[in-house]
Amino acid sequence: MQKLFSGLALLLIFLAWSCGSNKPMDATKTPNYFRLLTSGSDFDSLSGEPLSAKHSRVGTVKVVWKIDEKGIYFIQSKYYNYHSDFCNAQFNSWETLETFNAANYHTNILQKYCLGNLNFYSDLNIYTLELTASTEYNVDQIEEFFKQVQTSMTFEHDLRLCISTDFLIEKESEFDVPKISTSELYGQLKFQIIRSGKVYGRLVVLDSLTKNSDVSPTDIIIVHGSPLEIPLCRAIVSDAFQTPLSHIQILSRSRGTPSCAVLNKSELDELMALKDQYIELNISNDDFSLRKLEESEWRKYAVLEKPAPRLLIYSFDKEFLSGKDLDLKSKKLVGNKAAAFGELAQLGRKNKSSFTTPEDAFAIPFYYFNDHLTRFGIINDVIKLNNIQDPYSEREKVDSLLKSIRKAIKQNDVRAELHRYVDERLNKSPFRSFRFRSSSNAEDIDGFSGAGLYTSKTYVKGDSVKTIDRAIKAVWASVFNDQAYYERWSKGIDLTTVQMGILVHRSFPDEEVNGVVISSNIYRPSFIGITVNLQKGDEDVVSPTNGNTTEQVILMDGGQFLNGKEKVGCDYISMSNLNNYQPLLNKEQYMNLYYAITEIKEHLYFSNFGDHNKGYNNYALDIEFKFDKNGKLYIKQVRPA
Repeated sequence: MQKLFSGLALLLIFLAWSCGSNKPMDATKTPNYFRLLTSGSDFDSLSGEPLSAKHSRVGTVKVVWKIDEKGIYFIQSKYYNYHSDFCNAQFNSWETLETFNAANYHTNILQKYCLGNLNFYSDLNIYTLELTASTEYNVDQIEEFFKQVQTSMTFEHDLRLCISTDFLIEKESEFDVPKISTSELYGQLKFQIIRSGKVYGRLVVLDSLTKNSDVSPTDIIIVHGSPLEIPLCRAIVSDAFQTPLSHIQILSRSRGTPSCAVLNKSELDELMALKDQYIELNISNDDFSLRKLEESEWRKYAVLEKPAPRLLIYSFDKEFLSGKDLDLKSKKLVGNKAAAFGELAQLGRKNKSSFTTPEDAFAIPFYYFNDHLTRFGIINDVIKLNNIQDPYSEREKVDSLLKSIRKAIKQNDVRAELHRYVDERLNKSPFRSFRFRSSSNAEDIDGFSGAGLYTSKTYVKGDSVKTIDRAIKAVWASVFNDQAYYERWSKGIDLTTVQMGILVHRSFPDEEVNGVVISSNIYRPSFIGITVNLQKGDEDVVSPTNGNTTEQVILMDGGQFLNGKEKVGCDYISMSNLNNYQPLLNKEQYMNLYYAITEIKEHLYFSNFGDHNKGYNNYALDIEFKFDKNGKLYIKQVRPA
């Protein structure tokens, strides 16, 4: 048996050697690796899609430097998913993945290899050597690794070391090789895939989305920037990159709408030339294509399917629920946002976690919203609105009813007992400013996020404009916003079953950093990690203003190193210009955030909150957080992503 094993091992070594070299021995076969890249075609023959989809139009080749040799192994992407697969096969190592990773991603006496990815950005015509977030080679070794790659590329090329991890950012000034920061790279890219798919529709260019009257759900739209309102449509093309939790990103996921961002002027001009015409738009994993349709061909795709009816669940109770009484079971009374907030608050108190939730929280139940609609006869217009079968053929009637309902809600007084309770409760608080937040049964539900559809308002003690009554009625009236109505109609939601509660807690006039998290690695679904989008102060993360860029980073557990210390690796995609393109959080804060999100994720996963079908690693939550001026972490909201 031992002889048989030895014979097989020799055969495998021979095969690996014979399929290597710089060119395949048989030109009809694909090589396992090259030792030299003599042209861009060599790179293309080995290249595959990056393991992480954080950028588009990028080809990648894994590279290995065997430290006791000169030169690089450029690895065939079709054959090897991981560096360890190649090293075990080529060098007969037979190490476990855990042992291989522990020894070879930082400089130490057990290290045999330097490992990285050689990426080619076609829009920029540059190559970059990129390291993982957990890689910590010393500066001399990184420079030598870079030079080995550089000299092994014998054709004319532009190669840079990509400064994209927390470790590399810390050491950046020490490197004496060509470099490019992650912000420079991000700022020069020209295409972003958001959701792939092929669609057919009329191409409509919209400079403003304050009115949706000219947009049909069968249209393909081009928008400017990252607008807060996106009408129902078949596809979305933006002229600006979208952050992970922009409305375009969220709506593309929840609606299943293909979308992308195109920054290249010639490609935008090509799109604009087909304005108001019927086209086929095909957004692939890494590009897009256009085809003009004849009217006869378009008719096959012009049908708008009527959604199946959906009734929502609710219950009525006059009792106000304080933060300590709220949990997931409360959603029938106060809505999904308030119920999930209560679950967070209980988790923070129970486990003495490193995070907390905003203070002085309580919920106004559905009862008072329904009472307001019924007591003033507003419910009659709601029923009329609900009975409209095709709102796109009766837009004037829909608009008139929506305006009438919003006006009636705002011009009638809330019940005295409701105002009295809220006033007395908030007067006992040491805080002066409070946020009144929508908490509906028509958001954060299966197949319908409702993100950004409803209004939140601020109440300030002693302010003659920001009053309790106005805050409450503004939240209630937002149920009948144009965008909210059409979005719910597209999912068949019965309007008479929609209820609105209100979550109240103190506001944050002094936040140091605000941000949102997806509790999975959205750019590499098979890999554990969380995706974070954050910004300095109270500047908007979801829809940045004045061309500001936000910080985008993937946090990954760095595991145990030989010195016994745990760390969280940071893989940066972009940096905030408001913080001079430097990280907004320090290492301790990132560690705190990572483990707080992990704690929440584990708790809610086993509480059957949200979608479990993809397993724990891909279990995605949308979490809002803040760090205050004292560095304290607040978790403000959690919803299924």
